[in-house]
Formats: sequence, C-alpha cells, structure tokens
Amino acid sequence: MTPPPVSSQLPPIFMQHLLEEVPTGIVLVQVQFTTRDELFTTSFPIVFANRAAAHILDCGDTSALLGQDIRALPPLQHAEELHDTLQLAIGQTLTIPLQRDQEVRAIVELHVSPLARHSSRPTHILCSFSDVTDLIQTNDALLQEKEELEKNIATRTKDLQEFIDEIRNELRERRILEAELRMAEQRYRSLARNFPNGAVVLLDSTGHCLLCEGELAEIISLTVEESGKVRLDTVLEDRIKTELEEAFHGKQFSFELQLGSEPFSVHIVPVEIEQRKIDAVMMVLQNIHDFKTRQELEQEREMTALKYRFVTIASHELRTPLAGMMLSSGILRRYWDTTSEDDKLEAIRDIITGLDRMSKLVDDILFVGKSEAGKLPFHPVKMDIAALCREYLDECAKGIALRHRTIRELPSAPLLIFADTKLLQLIVNNLLTNAYKYSSEGSEVRVSLRVEDSPTSLGEQNVIVSVQDSGIGIPEEDIPNLFKSFTRASNVGEIQGTGLGLAMVERAVEQHNGRISVRSVVGKGTTFEVVLPRHLREI
Repeated sequence: MTPPPVSSQLPPIFMQHLLEEVPTGIVLVQVQFTTRDELFTTSFPIVFANRAAAHILDCGDTSALLGQDIRALPPLQHAEELHDTLQLAIGQTLTIPLQRDQEVRAIVELHVSPLARHSSRPTHILCSFSDVTDLIQTNDALLQEKEELEKNIATRTKDLQEFIDEIRNELRERRILEAELRMAEQRYRSLARNFPNGAVVLLDSTGHCLLCEGELAEIISLTVEESGKVRLDTVLEDRIKTELEEAFHGKQFSFELQLGSEPFSVHIVPVEIEQRKIDAVMMVLQNIHDFKTRQELEQEREMTALKYRFVTIASHELRTPLAGMMLSSGILRRYWDTTSEDDKLEAIRDIITGLDRMSKLVDDILFVGKSEAGKLPFHPVKMDIAALCREYLDECAKGIALRHRTIRELPSAPLLIFADTKLLQLIVNNLLTNAYKYSSEGSEVRVSLRVEDSPTSLGEQNVIVSVQDSGIGIPEEDIPNLFKSFTRASNVGEIQGTGLGLAMVERAVEQHNGRISVRSVVGKGTTFEVVLPRHLREI
C-alpha cells in the first residue's frame, strides 16, 4: 500500500507554534517609508516577536513589543551598528550589548536578514537573537586563561632557559675546575715526585698510604696488604704512631728521625680536604745530613768569631789598665824613696782604678756566662724605680753627664715595681752610660718613665723605661746583632767598650719577662725602650 504524499507546507498554526517555542529570539520588523516636507524617513515597527525575544530584550511579553520601532527599545537604543544595518537593509551578523540604565545586561548575537525584496527594497527585516553572554564570558575567560597560560609558559620557558644556562655555566665551570684540579694534582704530584733530598707521604685515617713520592722515596719502607692497599712498614709506623694519631686531631709535629745511617727532619701536618674535617695526614721527610754539617760549621765559625772578638776586646780592655798599673808600680818600685807622698797616692789610685776596670770586665764576662747557663741570680723585691733612676742620674750629673743636657721625665711620686734591684740597676746604668758615652758634648739625653696597661695580661701593668740620645746612632745592619756578646756597632771608632753592656741588659730584661727594643738613625741618635711587668699582685 503506497503511503500518502508528505506535504512540504506546514499549517500556519504549527509554524506560529514553532516560532513561539524556539529558544532563539525572533523579531520581524516592517520597513516603512514616509515623506514629510520632501524628506524621507524610515521606521522599523515590530510586527512579530516570540517569547524568547521578549525575554532576551527584557520587555515583558510579546504584546509589549508589537508596534514599537525596534531602534527605540531601551536595550537597543545605543546599538548604533544595528541602526546602520537596518538603514542599509543588508544581511549581517552583529554582536550587540544590551543596555539598560547604562548597564550592560546581556550580550546577543543578532542576525539581520532583509525579506520580500520589491524594486530592490525590502519590506520586512527578520532579526534573530541568541544570548551569547555566557559564551562570550566563557570565551573571555578562556582568552584570559590562554594569555595567563602563555605568560606562564613564557615565564617558565624563560626560567627553564635561565636554568639551562646556569647548568651550562656550572658544567663549563666544573669542566674548568676539573681541568684545574687535574692540572693542580699533576703539579703537586710532580712537586712531590721531585721533592729534593727527601720524600712526601700522604696517609688516610686508616693508615694506608695514598702517596709516596720524592727523590728519596725508596727509603720509606712500605708493606702491601692482601687487599692491595699500601701502608707504612710496621717498624716505621710504630716509631711515629703517636704523632700520626694526634695529627688526625689537628696537631702538627716537627722532629728528627734516624733512618738507616742518615738523619732526617720529619714534619707531620693534618690535611683538611673539607672544612673542619681532617681526611688525611701529610708527612714530609728530608735528609738533613748536609744541613747539620753546615749548621755545625756555622756554629763553629760563630764560636771562632766570638772567641776572636772576646780575645780582641779583652786584650784591648786589659792592655790599657795593665799598662797603667805596670807604669805606676814601676815608678813606685824604682823611685819610692824620692817620690813624694802625693805622687805615691796618685800612683796607687791608678793601680786601684786599673784593678777595678779589670775586675768589672771579669764580672761582666761571668755575668754573661751565668745568664747563658741559666744560673743568673734573680731576687725580685718591691722597689721604687723612679727613685733608682733619679739616684743614678744625680751621680751622672757629677761626672759623665756634666757636658750634656739631661731631660728627666720621671714621676714625682714613687713608682713601685716588683724587680731585682741589682739587675734593674744594671739596666739603667748601662743604658744611661751608653747614651752619654756615644753622644757629643752639649747634646741632649732624655730619660722617661711611664706606666701602661698590659696588652696581654688582664689587670696587669707595664713600666716603660725609655732612654733617648742624640748621638752617633747605630747602622741598620748592625741592629740584629747588637745584643750579642762582644758585639759593637761598626761606627764606634775609638770609643772604648767591651761589647757586653747591651748583652747584659737584654739578659737582665729577660729575667723579668720583659722586652727591649731599639730605634736608631745614624747621625741623629738612638732610643732604647725597656718594657717591664710591674707584678701588681706582689706590690
């Protein structure tokens, strides 16, 4: 049975129902032309609108729309683009914001389609509305997310590139560092391998040998264990076991060791590979046979020079008083009966002066000998050092200081110190005597005493004795040997002296745990400064 043919035309009621129910807003406007005062005007009254259009345009029901010019609807009053499109009667799709009270309520996509063209003029225009607010907001959000994502990607890309660059730089620096380390290791190994007349040994915390190089490396007896590791021979390891153990706790050692028939100097030092972590110990051995031979020869030369200086000075210092004593005694022996009493007394005084001079020389030599042997008597007592200086200066003023200007910078009140009286007298006596002896007539000698807090002992004070002259000065090259026995400056000329005075002063100062220093300019003068602890607890 053949089915009835399908009609392509819907009944009007169905078409109207369809237009009413679709979610898309549909508005049909009529194009009306009017003439007034020879001017054409166009209006676009609404002839049909479905419920969706009324809802989208926020105009209540559809009856409120009919007859109104679509351009006059409040949501579309400012839609200039729609106004222009209607005037031109062209088909176009627009995106228009719907406004009310200057506020955008929604965004619609509007399709404008001219209908029923006669003589190239449309009679109606179909406007279909779709609310695309959510779509646009979603699209805007997606665009914003896209921008943020692109920005994040750009940032991450930049960070990643910077990270890659840093890694490349680190790798480059590491390669350079590794090359430098390899070069340094080669240099150190070459240095150790060519270490002259000795050996360099590196040991880890287990006692295994990491390195053994040097010209005499073969003298180090090594033992190879079953594991293949190398360690020092048991005999050698036992001889330095204590030093090696303590070296891993940060201590250093230097000593001499006999290996075979040769003497060796041994230096053991900890090696810190990481900060505050001792990973290894280095032992440096060097044959010192030639050095000890040279040292012994040098000591022998110094002793010979010392003996020569002693003999030279002693003979010179003894010859003068001996000659005077022999002359005086010869006169008395030959001409006793014809010599007046005054001449006899003068001759006897000359003999006594010579004996005193010889006795002082012998006493000075004995003083130096006792100090070098550690047998110098030391009996400290509480005393006034300012009074001692004034007393000696008063004695000098009657003799050796008569032709000099002495400036005293001494405290008027007692300045107490715990010291050996005899040694302190020796210090002041020798320094002042030298100041006057090596200065020209009329020159200035300045003596000062002052007290300062000790920089090394909390609550302790030091007394500083300063003697400054304007004499011949001391050549700079002579100062290092100035306090050695029988040593005198090279510019003293004919001025008499034994070369023992300053050696005695230095030893007397050292007995008090003090120190002595000298500053000098040739032709301008010399300043000696002695620093002595007061020992306040004893005062």
